[in-house]
Amino acid sequence: MNRYKALWQDYYDQVVSIEGLEDQLDTADDVSQLKRFINYKMKPKYQSDKNWCDAIATEIWNDHWSKYNEPTI
Repeated sequence: MNRYKALWQDYYDQVVSIEGLEDQLDTADDVSQLKRFINYKMKPKYQSDKNWCDAIATEIWNDHWSKYNEPTI
């Protein structure tokens, strides 16, 4: 695994281990609420860290809610 992937995986693991993330994921009305929650808990110091938080939030949101999408005919 290259260095960038290792950093991404470490950051991802930190985000998914946030206490209350699952509850927030179920109660949030949209992905922006999840992004705010993750950024508040992670307290990113740099803009690049905030961008990673936002990207991970979007990935988690899409993965979670894709299970509930109705198939189109």
